[in-house]
Amino acid sequence: MSKFTKFAATAVITSLVASSAIAGGLSGAAVESEPFVVEETRPASSLGGAAPLLLLGAVAIAIAVAADDDDDDSTSGTN
Repeated sequence: MSKFTKFAATAVITSLVASSAIAGGLSGAAVESEPFVVEETRPASSLGGAAPLLLLGAVAIAIAVAADDDDDDSTSGTN
């Protein structure tokens, strides 16, 4: 065998072994991250800021209706 054939055979074998040795590539350290939970922030009620206004309106209507209730007999139609 000639020197060139030995050199070529050695080069081919070396390249095959080297390529299979680094087939996966160099990987860095595996970093494991802990899972985290993202909580959604929701308003306290579905009405949001309108609930106090609705309550205030209902109280105002109740007061207006109660103030309109007169027990005056002069409007009953009998004298």
